[in-house]
Formats: sequence, C-alpha cells, structure tokens
Amino acid sequence: MTPGTLAWNGISFHPCGLPLRRLDPDSAVLGDGADAVQLRWKRLSGPFRPERHLKRLFGRGARPEIHEGSPANGFHCVYFETPDLCGSVLHHPGSGMVVELQHAPGALPESLIPSIKDHSAGDTVPWRVFDIAARLPARWLLRSSAFRPGHFKLVFEVVGRRRVPESPKKGGRRPAEVRLERFAPADALLGKKTLAEWASGIWKKEPLPDEADDDGAVRWDVRPSLLRRMMPGTAFRRGVVHLSQGHNAILATLLRGRKPFDDDFSRITENYGIVPTEEG
Repeated sequence: MTPGTLAWNGISFHPCGLPLRRLDPDSAVLGDGADAVQLRWKRLSGPFRPERHLKRLFGRGARPEIHEGSPANGFHCVYFETPDLCGSVLHHPGSGMVVELQHAPGALPESLIPSIKDHSAGDTVPWRVFDIAARLPARWLLRSSAFRPGHFKLVFEVVGRRRVPESPKKGGRRPAEVRLERFAPADALLGKKTLAEWASGIWKKEPLPDEADDDGAVRWDVRPSLLRRMMPGTAFRRGVVHLSQGHNAILATLLRGRKPFDDDFSRITENYGIVPTEEG
C-alpha cells in the first residue's frame, strides 16, 4: 500500500490529502465543513440494485440525477447528483461489498474513488490507520478502537457463525480477544526504566518476565493445564511487547482465549508494525 492509505474493516482507500476526522467500524469522515466526504460501507448478500438503494436514501425528497461510472478495482460505480449533494455508490459483485460516498458538489478529490479497494473476501484482512498497520486472519473482527494522543488500541474478537463478533452470555465464556496497542513517544514513556519494568506497570495482571528476551521483546505465554481449562474464567494469555526500531514507539500484541491460537498469534505479531505516513 502507498503511504497514507487507510485500510479499515474490509476496504482501503487514499484520503487524497483530506484529514481523517471520524472513523467508525463501517464509516469514515474526511475533511471539514463543505469539503467533507463521508464514506459508508457494508458487505451484502444477494443481488444489489443501486437505483433501489438511492430511492431508500432520498425517500420522497429530491430525485437525484444518476449516471454510470467506469468500473474500478472490481467495483461497479453509479454517480448521483442533486443541487446540494453529490455522491457515488460502488458495488463489488464478487464479494457483495457496497461503498457509499456523499459530499458537496466539487468536494470529492478525483483520485479517491479509484483508490478504493475491497479486501473483505480474503483469508486475511489488512488494517492501516495513522502510522500503524496490521494484517489479521479474516475470522477476527473489530470490536472497538480508540485513538488518543500517545496511545492507540484496536480490539478484535473471533467471529461467530453469523460472521459477527461473539457476545458472551451472562455467566458464559468470554470470546477470544486480540488487542493491538501502540504507545509513543517511547523515550519519554520509558525514562530510565527498562521495557520490562515499564510493561509490568501497564499490564499488572499479566505474568510478565523481569527482563526482555535476547531480541529486546517482552513476552509471556500462559497455558493452563487440561484440568484448569475446564474451570470458568481460565484462558490462554499471551503477549509480545517491543520497541519499534527507528520510530520511537512501543507496540504490544495481546491475546486471550480458550484456545492458544498459535498460528493466528504468530501471523498477527509478524504483520503488526509502524509504517510511513504520507508526510513521513
């Protein structure tokens, strides 16, 4: 992916210089005021008719002018326009992904739509926002995210049979969880502490080692016995915390679940890192 590309929950696109102002699981807002562009996306099953979608969107209001656009990256594209609102509806027949854009007349950068790509049908899904990037097996779906100055956190859960995150029933088992975290600036956070000392103050309930491994990473791996696995609240707990060389950041990958997810955990940790931003 080119620097500045945003990959989020099944699609990727380039903001084309517009600042990211809001990011929800299935929507994003780029830019401010009259220059704002809103994107929404969802994966649907069965046939899709853009005209019917637009009829629901506008209801009994002004009927937009509609015309076909050129296909791009597997998407079929329909443009719509009213005196006050313009937009596009993209549909990928192979995956069922639908992407809707809304913006004021003249506010859409020409290269934004051609940059939109669908990643929802693969075995793995890329995630890239600000300066962090990851690639997770498709069965891990986003549960929550938080981006605060100095601390980013993404939380994923294993999907259930309906391809939605599993929700624990009252008194039931917690679903498997992966957390990806980024802390910065590392030098200010660590001060005179070692990485292991700092990490022990952040994840106080985890059995962290006193020292980092030879490669500089702090790792833990709790594997309960067969007998203890039958007890409620018992789970495999794994974690890797390391300094991202040359980026003054600390990255952490944590997993908790009724299974160890060895392959998934290895793939996630290997593909989680810092990437260049458009400015950098």
